[in-house]
Amino acid sequence: MEQPDLDRKDFGKDFEEEVKNFLEEKLKFSDVKGGQDFHIAPKGEKNQIDACGRYGDVLFVFECKAAGRRGKKNLRQDILATKERARIVLRGYKQIPEYSNCKYVKFIFITKKIEIPESEKNLLNEDHEPHFWYADEGMLEYYSDLYEKIGEYAVFNFLADYGIHPPEEEVLKVATVKTKIGEYITYSFYAKPKQLLKFSYVARRRSQKENFYQRMLDKNRIKKISKFLDQGGVFPTNVIISLKYGDKDFVKTQDLDGAEIGILTIKNSYSACWIIDGQHRLYSHAKSNSN
Repeated sequence: MEQPDLDRKDFGKDFEEEVKNFLEEKLKFSDVKGGQDFHIAPKGEKNQIDACGRYGDVLFVFECKAAGRRGKKNLRQDILATKERARIVLRGYKQIPEYSNCKYVKFIFITKKIEIPESEKNLLNEDHEPHFWYADEGMLEYYSDLYEKIGEYAVFNFLADYGIHPPEEEVLKVATVKTKIGEYITYSFYAKPKQLLKFSYVARRRSQKENFYQRMLDKNRIKKISKFLDQGGVFPTNVIISLKYGDKDFVKTQDLDGAEIGILTIKNSYSACWIIDGQHRLYSHAKSNSN
C-alpha cells in the first residue's frame, strides 16, 4: 500500500485552523481571525497573521508552526521573523475595527510535533523584544479537556496562566470572620459558587508550570455532583482555599472575642483563590443550575 506523502500536506494551515477553532469553540473568544488573507499592520503594509482572537480588551496573537512527524527543529530564523511581525502588529492592530479598543496584546508562539531548543524558547522571551509565550499542542489539549469538565469557566484559568487580570471593577465582596490559627490568618465566609469560580484556580498535577499538587478534575464525578446539586443537594462542609498575597483586602467593621468581622474583597487575579480541598464540589456548580 502506498504511504501518504506527508511533505505535501499543509500541516501549518491545518494547525492554524485548529488553533482558531480552539479560540472560538473552547475559550469563546470574540472576533477570531487569521489565515493567508488576514493581515494586521499599519495602513498600506502587509503582515499575515496565523490566528488571533479577542477576550475583553486583550488581543491574543498566535504564530503557528507544525510538522507531520514529531522531531527536533531549529526555528531561530522563524522566531526572529515572528518578532518583527509582532512589532508590526503593535503598530497596526488599532487599524482593525474589531481590535481598536484593545488595551493589551499577548503573543503566543505555538508548535505542533516540533521540539525546539531551550535557547530558542529564551529568544522568545528576551526583555528588549515583544514578549512571547511559548506553547505546544498540549496547551490546546489541556484547556479543551478543562472546557469539557467546567465549561465557560475554563477561560479564566487560561487568562490566569497568561497573565491577564480582571478589570478593576470585577471583584468579589463577602462578609467575613477573620481570625488566626497558629501562624496563619484565616477568613471564613459564604460566597455564591458561580461568583467564586471566576477567581478560582486548581494547581493541577498535569500542568508543567510548578510543582502542583491536585489531581485532575474527574468529569464523571463532576457530573454526579452536579446532578446531586440540581436535585436540591447541599454540602455543609467548607471548600478550603489559599488566598494569594496582594489579591485581597480586608476592612474590619467589628471586633469579636479573638476574631474580627469585616468585608473581604477578592480582586486582581483570576487565580486569586487556589483550591486546596473541595475542587469537585466547587467546579460541579459550573455544570449545575444550582447557586
